[in-house]
Amino acid sequence: MPIAPIPSLPPLPQVTIQEAQRVTTVAQPMTRTLKEHTAPQLDDTGLPYAWILQVGTFDDRQKAQKLANKLVTIGYYAFIQEREHLNKPIVVYVGPKIDFQRTQQIKHELYNRLNLITEIYPYSP
Repeated sequence: MPIAPIPSLPPLPQVTIQEAQRVTTVAQPMTRTLKEHTAPQLDDTGLPYAWILQVGTFDDRQKAQKLANKLVTIGYYAFIQEREHLNKPIVVYVGPKIDFQRTQQIKHELYNRLNLITEIYPYSP
């Protein structure tokens, strides 16, 4: 019996580069696309804006590590951060990526390949 394909995600609304550049230190999920993005945009310090995907939050570090290892095995750069202010303080991320559109592509890939619902956040080291 053939398996039905997973339905694709609906297209995201458009956002201008100026809107995307108004990134604050308090990260909020990015749910819109950039209309035009040909070269990396630079912040006030001359560094390019970068984006990460939050792919999971956990109480158990072993579960977080298992997901991160799986992501690395299939070709993504994944890392773990511990955040004290969250209910589930161990967070798994993919990225960072300078290209916002590529970050969106990875978001769709992770949904289609692993059924992961992710959020895009501005990245600051």
